[in-house]
Amino acid sequence: MRDFSKLSDNDLLYMFNNIMAFNIGDVGKSVKELTDSYPNAFWRLYREIEHRDIYRKRDSSKFVGIIGSRRRDEKEDFDLIHKEFLEIWEPSKDIVIVSGLCPKGGDKFATLLYQKYRTRKLWFPAEWHIGRHAGFVRNTEIARWSDYLIATPAPDRKGGTEDTIKKFTRFHGHDTLVIT
Repeated sequence: MRDFSKLSDNDLLYMFNNIMAFNIGDVGKSVKELTDSYPNAFWRLYREIEHRDIYRKRDSSKFVGIIGSRRRDEKEDFDLIHKEFLEIWEPSKDIVIVSGLCPKGGDKFATLLYQKYRTRKLWFPAEWHIGRHAGFVRNTEIARWSDYLIATPAPDRKGGTEDTIKKFTRFHGHDTLVIT
């Protein structure tokens, strides 16, 4: 994937317009019409703009993904994630918590840990307006950006948490994966 971190917002929007205008049917369309036609491309571009400062510090930070099933939303589940987070946590190191912002389960625990330890954050909420595959797009981004992954999957090991675990192991292997 190209590194857009050094481009200005205007450069990125100009590039987006030019890429989308290659389709002859799109010539003369407004940015709004293009983003409606190509929501995935725009969504990725938006993420590049939104998280540019974090991307620039990629090599000097620890990115800790915290995910989990909405069915694992109890205090015991939080305690398991918290314990594993403290194994990775170093106050002197720049920590970035990566998660999907679901209001239940592991994503909720990620926001609690972010608030408690005042880390930096990299949120990837599902952009459901792009379609049913939005959750899988979000899972890929979380897996791609996390150096460590703390997961509380459902007992049946089905769903988005399992998808993220599979993608994470494909990107990074099993060494920095913790399943509670």
